[in-house]
Amino acid sequence: MKLNAVQWAWIVATVMYFAVVTLDIADVLVIPNTFLILSGLLLGLGSRAVGPSMADIKKAHRRG
Repeated sequence: MKLNAVQWAWIVATVMYFAVVTLDIADVLVIPNTFLILSGLLLGLGSRAVGPSMADIKKAHRRG
């Protein structure tokens, strides 16, 4: 299954979010909790918008 530019951008944003959260937990960065919560919620909502549909997943699975 090929990903489009928006899906790649979402993947990069998610990886960056987890990196920032990890650095916040390790006390390397100090990020406000509100920012972490809101950005996590936005990434979650964004995943519904940019993610592949079940039909796309089934098609890709059938192709092998």
